[in-house]
Amino acid sequence: MCEFTEFGYSVFMKRFLLVLALTASAVAQTQTAPVSYRVSDITLYGLGERFAVFSGEPGTIRHDGKSLALTRASRGVAGLDVTGSVRVNGQGALPLPAPKLTAFTLVQRMEGGYGRLILTTRVALSALYSFNGTRWFTLAGATPGGQSSYVYPDERSGGLYGAGTLTNSEAQALGTYLQTKGQYIVVGVIPTTPARASFSPVPASYRSTALFVQTGLPAVSEAAVAARVIRSDLQSLYTDANLEVRLDAKPEEFYATWQLVRDNQVPLQSAPLIDFKRFKIVTVFQGQRFIGGYGVGLLASSVTGETLTLEIRASEPAPSAFTTQVSTSPYLMLEVSNRITEVTEVKVKLVPLQR
Repeated sequence: MCEFTEFGYSVFMKRFLLVLALTASAVAQTQTAPVSYRVSDITLYGLGERFAVFSGEPGTIRHDGKSLALTRASRGVAGLDVTGSVRVNGQGALPLPAPKLTAFTLVQRMEGGYGRLILTTRVALSALYSFNGTRWFTLAGATPGGQSSYVYPDERSGGLYGAGTLTNSEAQALGTYLQTKGQYIVVGVIPTTPARASFSPVPASYRSTALFVQTGLPAVSEAAVAARVIRSDLQSLYTDANLEVRLDAKPEEFYATWQLVRDNQVPLQSAPLIDFKRFKIVTVFQGQRFIGGYGVGLLASSVTGETLTLEIRASEPAPSAFTTQVSTSPYLMLEVSNRITEVTEVKVKLVPLQR
């Protein structure tokens, strides 16, 4: 009886110690699991990449049957590295299987010398951005799919800030990461995001951003964002005989020039609305002439730094041409980037007009 009691007691103690060990292990696992963590799911269609970026408390989570260690690290890592995020298995982000999306063209081609782009999409976009190797641009806001439209680059200081659900730190890190993919890139924000990835325990928050990244286009260079003709005519109220170039950076400057380019028709034409936060106006007056056959047009334009160079086609009557005895004062009005601070050289190509 006593031996059985001792045997039973021994079995009881072994079982008790086993339960105690399992309980301690469960407590330890609970302590290593993150109290709270958050996920930012970033899909890069066009590149075939998708990442999960984690933030919150360090610990252990599971995904696709595997354990993931979330840790803090002070030193940066290669690839997508978001300031303030926690590392996952020592990396800045967790690669996820990227869903396939039917290929489509964000930007089809560039036109002219002003950087006008034809935007062609098959899906709707929330916004469209580009990077030309040195600066970021906004190309368009919300754009419906299945159509083509013209867009003009507008320089932005925030890179990808505001794209999708990205935080500022994520936008900065993603912009830096994408710049390694090529000198010129176009990034479209797609409203529809892929299905969520499964993590255990469930994250406190889950944000998704889907982008389409297009590479391989010619850069929106300084020369590309040069000049666009907005008005040209043979009649103005400019009376000087010499060629003159004006650069208007403020509405009051432009309106003074407008008083010269509007003709004497009644009623007087209203001045066009110009966004002087984005553009400036360059007006080229050929000079007053007292016979017909003169005219002025734009052949080419380029920008070096903040300086604009124009190549102007100036027509004039050939010596043997028949001309009308009418006074003309041709002009050419151009819209240019607000970065332009001076027009230092105007190359004039004379084109004799035969009649």
